[in-house]
Amino acid sequence: MDAVEFLKERGRMCGDGKKCSICALSIDRNGTNNVCNIYQANYPQEAVAIVEKWSAEHPAKSYLDVFRECMKPVITYPNDEFIIRNFCIMDTIEGKDMNCYYSEISQGCEKCWHSECKLPIKGE
Repeated sequence: MDAVEFLKERGRMCGDGKKCSICALSIDRNGTNNVCNIYQANYPQEAVAIVEKWSAEHPAKSYLDVFRECMKPVITYPNDEFIIRNFCIMDTIEGKDMNCYYSEISQGCEKCWHSECKLPIKGE
């Protein structure tokens, strides 16, 4: 894991900072009595290993992944292309945190659907 990937994954892992008590980097869990930033500075190899392990256990999900998971119990769509061509993320998540620059569905929806979901995902 290079430095940029580490920072991105650590940011994803830390999220809004509300899960610190369960984080392996936290003062409560790292076994060193150091807050996470100090722990990372003093034990960089261990910190990278923790983030790599978390990242492998929690792969990033796209909006399409989340939509499929949420809709699976309700309805099954024939394929991802059907979703991308017929639904706009702006409509499915009420435009939260999204800026749509396209005037018609399917002009650029594929890029949006495959981008990393930034919304909180239940159970994570």
